[in-house]
Amino acid sequence: MIESLRRLSVDVVEGSAREVDSVIVVLDIEHPESLLAERYSCRSGLRRRAYENEVCGVAVGTALATGARRVVVVCDGRRLTFGQRIRAAGMVRRLARRIDYECELNGEGPVETSYAVVDTGDDVARVTAAAAPAPVVHN
Repeated sequence: MIESLRRLSVDVVEGSAREVDSVIVVLDIEHPESLLAERYSCRSGLRRRAYENEVCGVAVGTALATGARRVVVVCDGRRLTFGQRIRAAGMVRRLARRIDYECELNGEGPVETSYAVVDTGDDVARVTAAAAPAPVVHN
């Protein structure tokens, strides 16, 4: 699983299987023109679907294996054009919904799923807050 994540250019933190509260899936698209093409074609659609299938499988497997309660799908949009950011937002939204559905279908409990396209450094703090564990209040 870790090799699959590394192959997808995802930073991996290794730890005990049940120590994870949140899984953050970072999509740093190296060749945006191939996945986020302006003109839709069969080839670009097949490439995008294959990429989405692979990312979804790895994310769902990781979330279920670690017992994570949150999955945050993030796309680094700082190097993308305006049009590519719009298409990336749609792709990330579809991925988040699909991951949520797959986790709900195959998992033991609910998983909170959210997504974001990072445009500035300020967005990183917002995404980090979404992935942080909720504080425990003792009465």
